[in-house]
Amino acid sequence: MGLSNKQKKFYKNWEKRRKHKLRYLLIHGVLFQGLLIGFLLEFAMAEYTFAFFEFSGFIGYFVLGSLIGMIYAYFQFKRIDRDYKLMKEGEII
Repeated sequence: MGLSNKQKKFYKNWEKRRKHKLRYLLIHGVLFQGLLIGFLLEFAMAEYTFAFFEFSGFIGYFVLGSLIGMIYAYFQFKRIDRDYKLMKEGEII
């Protein structure tokens, strides 16, 4: 089973990215997941009043989303790195 060009490019760039695990966790966990979950939970939990978006509520959901996002990003990092090492050993990439 061969890799597509997009997959080959991703795994070639992974060599650089894998050296910065904390940066990966912060960007993918806190920024992407934290902001997304924070906004979604704030809007889902908000009552339909004039104070529809409360910043204090968003901060709490953002922190919760960031923690969940960092855990998710950690396991995603480990999965991608494991696949990268297997492909590197098998000289697929």
